[in-house]
Parts: sequence; structure tokens; C-alpha cells
Amino acid sequence: MDDNALAATENDVPPLTPAANGAHEVPTYNFEEEEKSEQKVDESDQQDAADEELDDFPAADEPLTDRTRDAGENVVPLARPSGKGPKRESSARGLPLNKLNTVDTFHKYRSALPSMAKSCLFEWRNINVFVGNDPKTRKQILHNFNGSIRSGELLAVMGGSGAGKSTLLNALSGRTNLNEQFVSGELAINGHKFSVRDQKLIRSLCTFVPQSDLLCATQTVEEALLFYARLRLPHLSQEKQAKRVDYLIKVLHLERCRKNYIGDENRRGISGGEKRRVSIAAEILNDVDLIFLDEPTSGLDAYTAARCIKTLKEFSAHSNKIVIATIHQPSIEVFYLFDKLILLSNGECCYDAATEEVSEYFKAVLRPKTNPADVILFEIQRKGEEYVAEWMQSRLNANRSESASNSNMSSNAAYKWEQSYKSITFDNIRKHDGSIEIRDNTKSAALCLQYQLLLKREIQSVFRDRRLALIRLLQVVFFALACGFIFYQIADDFAQKLQCMFLLCLIAIMFGMVSLLTAYPAQKQLFQRENTSDSYSTLAWALSFMIIEIPRELLVHMLLFTLIIYWLIGLDGDFVAFWMNFFLCSVTGGSFGILFGTMARSTAEAAQMMPAALVPLLMFSGAIVEIRKLPLVLQWFAYMDPMYYLINCLWIIEFEGAVYPRTLSDSDQQLCETYAAYQNGSALIDSYFKRVNNCSFVIDAIVDQYNITDYDGLSSSSSSLLTNTTAMSTTMMASTTESPYELSREQEKKLDLYCTTEIHASWLFRRKRIDPDSFYDYVAAIIIMCVLLRIIAIALLYAINNNAFSWLKKQIKQKCCGCCPSPSSSSSSSSPSSPTSGSFSSEPPNNDNDKTQTVDQTDLLALNQQQQQQQ
Repeated sequence: MDDNALAATENDVPPLTPAANGAHEVPTYNFEEEEKSEQKVDESDQQDAADEELDDFPAADEPLTDRTRDAGENVVPLARPSGKGPKRESSARGLPLNKLNTVDTFHKYRSALPSMAKSCLFEWRNINVFVGNDPKTRKQILHNFNGSIRSGELLAVMGGSGAGKSTLLNALSGRTNLNEQFVSGELAINGHKFSVRDQKLIRSLCTFVPQSDLLCATQTVEEALLFYARLRLPHLSQEKQAKRVDYLIKVLHLERCRKNYIGDENRRGISGGEKRRVSIAAEILNDVDLIFLDEPTSGLDAYTAARCIKTLKEFSAHSNKIVIATIHQPSIEVFYLFDKLILLSNGECCYDAATEEVSEYFKAVLRPKTNPADVILFEIQRKGEEYVAEWMQSRLNANRSESASNSNMSSNAAYKWEQSYKSITFDNIRKHDGSIEIRDNTKSAALCLQYQLLLKREIQSVFRDRRLALIRLLQVVFFALACGFIFYQIADDFAQKLQCMFLLCLIAIMFGMVSLLTAYPAQKQLFQRENTSDSYSTLAWALSFMIIEIPRELLVHMLLFTLIIYWLIGLDGDFVAFWMNFFLCSVTGGSFGILFGTMARSTAEAAQMMPAALVPLLMFSGAIVEIRKLPLVLQWFAYMDPMYYLINCLWIIEFEGAVYPRTLSDSDQQLCETYAAYQNGSALIDSYFKRVNNCSFVIDAIVDQYNITDYDGLSSSSSSLLTNTTAMSTTMMASTTESPYELSREQEKKLDLYCTTEIHASWLFRRKRIDPDSFYDYVAAIIIMCVLLRIIAIALLYAINNNAFSWLKKQIKQKCCGCCPSPSSSSSSSSPSSPTSGSFSSEPPNNDNDKTQTVDQTDLLALNQQQQQQQ
């Protein structure tokens, strides 16, 4: 690295001076005194090894510049960098010669810190954004934006609500959903241009800090930054990664909370301002030269917001980075920390110049003792069109409309862009062929390292989130005890045990489903934020999240559940088999929880989807309605229901080889004794049916009434099916005639079955259509279904993150609804008065009702053809 590249500013921020015309005064906060007092507190009670190690290389507030040896001093003085800018008071400290006595040693320490960016110029030209992709119906929300920013500058994008701040930021940072919005224009970096639609390229050159601070609540600040450092800086050693984290903790003033948990709305952690700075540190670790921030002061008080922007200002100046941030309505202290300012009104530019020029440009409306940000935001919303037209002709506008005085300047700028700028692609960035001198973030950690780090974080979360772990454990104990006492020492009865197995299976499924359904949406939001920054892949996160539940459910929850119910209920099956089957029940419920959690946007929405999973599971499980009694068309759904196989496995484990006794009621016993006497040819038949000459008619009526062909209607307890046998026989005796008493072979078979005193499990399996020999086939079917559900969930998650559903919706509308635009329609729908693609004109269209037609005809034609080729 060249020593000149290490030059940076000596001081913290430029002085906040009042306007030249004395329109207003600018109050200031004394940040330096506040930081000194915090450092004293930190040194007294939180000094650690990392702080001591930082003494070996430049501190956070020390500009990294060229050093020269001074023979009369034992400290190397710091050289002020060359270039324009206001002079500031120096707050840097020197570096002892015994620590840094050679250039090699200096570069050794400096290589661990964020690299000083080389001189960089980022430009954008004719940026237009439309809602929708149909030229006939789409609405333009961003109109012909042009601009540029250089290294070391901090740019603010301001405007009222709905002015287009986030739209512009998303277009410049490559985060626009191209399936829902149409974007046109070009970007350029250091004289190398590319299309604004090439989002993969621009995202490889920048980092984006979203508005929401989504971080892992169970990690400390230092652990979180080290986690991101290992993922985004795989080319550095762990020692250098730790040094860079220490540097950012210093420069972002996070020393006091480096060992504190981050926390969230359910766990107490660091403050909102500290969390905001941690989010910024997590994104600027990867050392890119372009940094975008969406509302970095959102939700912060005035002082915390001012300190946050001041920190960004320091980092931008020290590391020579480009920082672009949207901000809604800053305080006066925050406003003058920005180097450049863009003002938007209804998607059009009202101002794009240095912040110090605001006082002169808006001098007609600024008043003393007022915040200029409040005044100008109010004015551009009240008279937006007037300020847009005024900016078109302003001398501050480098891209103002063509006129006799500046036509040469505009044409030269267009010629430079078209002829002098070279086109680049993502392959040039990925191959590092030296075509463009800018750092990128295309390097990523290996898949195994991603999985290792994510799994470690999940394990930490399980052990540190004790409240959630305790709640789940208490749920397991409560449901196990409830089932255990309801079916306490259950009798040897098939009917009762069938109900017991069904309830136990349902509880285990519900526990696994609810446990993941409540935790998964929040975890998914964190994943989406980190995956958008290319921290790790979808597969690595999904594997770590799903694998961590196996030991927790197997060795803790389901083991405890099985121990309680096994002894309280008095189950007869194998304990280990029950344990494994209940674990599969929990995994099955968790699979449905992950699937519906992926489809839902929030926990409340996911909870509303639970009936969609539970009702089909119960309907085709075979426990409520027997499968053989369903319509033939619906019986096939049972073979796709994992609960059907789970209950079958429980029945096989409990009932295989079992023989349960059956107790007959008094009337049933009397009938069976008479039947036994009939088989022996005894006269008891005459005494029992002495008033009935045709006993065969009575027996037929009894067995046909209850359809006794199998164990339907039979119970292992006392039967009451034939309690009215005597009354029935008395009623029917008048209609009988004298005839010899004899039973048919079918009647004898039915009575043999009905009078049995033992019920074998094989008869139950035959009735339920269960094959005990297929037990392992059932287990394999359950595992395959769970794996398929989770694969579908991973595929859906990947599709959602890559806007696949928006793309599918767009394809359906184009192919099925006839919405596909043709090149001719695109050309004819363009406004003939729109500016040409070769000019930098930002002039609004002449027709106010045709604002959606401000893109050049040839531009639209080329873009539509390119879009059709991509499809």
C-alpha cells in the first residue's frame, strides 16, 4: 500500500459555522468532552486485553497518515493531508517509536484495519424508476436523476414522506425489486459505466445498512462483530479480524457495551443508539468503498442522532469512504455534518450541491434562530414544482438544462459518458482483473465455515435464552403430567388405549409445531437481513437452524415427555421405541411449523395458518374416522399424512402380540351359555327359549342388528349389545311358528366371534389395515415426508429472498393476461418530448398529465428488448 493512501484528516468534524448572511446560528454539542468522560469511566472499570492490544497501533480517532521521524521527540508527529477543506483542531495522539520504528511494522499493524480507500468518483445518470413494467399503465416515481460523489464525502438524501428517498437509495445500491418496478439509467465508478439494472455488479461494490436494526439478541457486541468479521473477511487471519473489530469498536464508541448482550424487545440489552452503531459496524467490516444507509437516525433522540452522524463523518474522512444516507428531518447539529445534500420533492430533484451552499440558495426563506432543514423541507413540499424548475436553471446545477450558454458543457458531458467511459461487467469485478480500482465484497467464507459459525450462534442462543428454554420445558412437563393423570394406569382395553395413543401423538406434534412456529418468523427476519448482505447462504442457515433442534427435542423434551407418560400411564410397549416415535412426532410438527413460518410474514400470521396444517392431519390420521369408511377418492390422502403413519407406529409398539380379556354382561353371558348348550345338544335350549319355537329367527335378528362380522361393536369390557335379548324374544314369539331349532353356519360363526373372552391384536390390525411387519416402512415414510417438507421450506425461503414470486406474478400477467409489452407499443407510448439519452437534461415534461413518459423512446425499446432476452 502506498503511504500517500494512508492520509486522512486530523480532526473530528468541520466547525459548524453560521450562514454567510447571518440568517441563523448553529448550536453545537461538545462531543469531545463527552467522549473523554466516557473514556475515563471505561478505563477505570472495563480495561481489558483487547484495549491494551490496541495501544500497539493507531487509535480510532487517530488519522492514519504518513509519519516522519523527529530526532528531538520520542513521538512521531502526524502529517496533515493535502487537499481542500476547513482547518480543524487536532485531537490525534502520536505513536511511540519503540512500537513503530519501521515502515514494515507500521504496515503490519495497518493491514489489520479498514483499508484507506483510493480516490473514487461514483456517478449516476438519467435514473428513472417506474411502478410496474407495462409502459401503458406504469407510474413514474423518480425522474431523471443525475449526480456524483467523491471519496471522503458524506451525502444526505432528504425529502418529505413519499418524496422518493428510499427509491433513489435502492436504485443506486442495487436493491430495487425489478419484477415490480422498472428502472432505467446508468452508473459509473472511476470512469467505468454499467447499467443501473445490473444489480449484481453494484451490490458487489457497496454495503447497505437497512433502517431496522436486526441483530442476534443473544450475542454480545463483540461476539456479533467477530461473527460478521469471520464471514466477510475470510482472507484475513483471525488475529487481524479481531484487530479490525477492536478498531471499529473504538471508532464507533462502543467500548462500554462491547461485553453486553445486544437484546431485543423481549430481552434487555444495549440502547437504541448503540444498536444503530453496531449495525453500521457490522456492514462496514468488509472494507468496501461505497456505503449506503437508510435512515440511520430513525428512532434516535437528537443527541444520539448527532453523535451517530458525527461518527459516520469521522469514519468517512479517516478511511476516505463514500457514504450516502437518507435522512428524514435532521436537527441543525446533524444537518451541517453532511458534505453534500440532495433534496427531493415528488420524485424530482430540488437541490443537489454542497451543504454549505444551502444558506445562499434558500436565503429568501431562511430565518434567524431556525433549523434550515425544517425550513427547506417545508418549502419544497409546499412549492415543489417551483423549486424543481428553479433548480433546472441554477448555476449550482452541474447538469442543468441545455441553453445557449451551457450547451457545450452538456454535450461534452454526454460525450465523455458515452465515449470516454468504458463498460464493465460483474466478471471484471469477480476476476479482479484490475480494470477498476475499487474494493469489492465478492469474497465469502466457505460453506463449512458458514455452517460452523451459524451452528455455534444457535447453540449460544439456546443456552443463553433461558426464559424461552424454561417455558418450553414447563410445557412438556405440564402436558405429560396431564395425559399421565387422565390415563393413569390405563386398563387393558383397546378402545381406551386407542384414544390415549391418539392424544399423545397429537400433543407431541402440536408441541413441535408451536415451538418452531413462534420462533421461526423472527429468526427468518434476521436471516433475510444477513443474507441480503451476502453474509452466508440459505442452505447453511437452514441446516444450522434445523440441526440444532435434534439434540434439544431428542435428549431433553421428548425424553422427559416419554419418561413421565410411560410410567404414569403404564404402557406395555418398548420404552426406546416410544421415545423415538414421539421424537418423530415433534420433528413432524416442527416441519410444518417451518413450512408455514416461511410462508408467513409474522408470528401472528403464522399462527393463523395452524388450522390449515392440523385439520388435514387429523382428518386422514385414521384415529377419528377410519380410513376404510372414507370415500375411495379420499382414502389416498391418508398415505400422504405423516400422522397416519405416526399413529400406526404407536399402535404397533403398544399392541403387537397383545391379547386382552373381554368381560361379557349378564345377558350376553346367558346367550353364550345357551349357545354352548345348543352346541352340546342340551335341553337347556328348550328351557331358555321355552316360549319360542323358532330360536333361529331370534339369533338372526340379534346378529344382523349389530352386524357382527368382526370386532366392530365389540369391547373388551362388559358388553351391553344384547341386553334386550329376552324382551326381543318375547316380542317376537307370537310371530314364530313351530319348527325344528337349528343355526346356519354363518350364524354359528358370528356367535363364536361374539362369545369370545379374548381379543387378539392381530384382529385389531386387520380391522385398521395395519401391517406390523411394515413398521420400519412407516418410519421411513415419516422421515421422507419431514425431509420433503423442510426442503420445500428452504426452496420457498430462497424464492422469497430472490423475489421469485414477484417474477412469477409478472410472467403470469404477461403470458396469461396479455400484458406483455411489445417493442412497438413501448415506442409508441413514449413521449416525443422526452429528453434524449445522450443529454444530462433534468427538465420536466411539458405535459403534466404525461409524467410517466419521460424516458427516451430508444431507451425504452432497448430496455424492453433486453428484458425479453433475459426472460
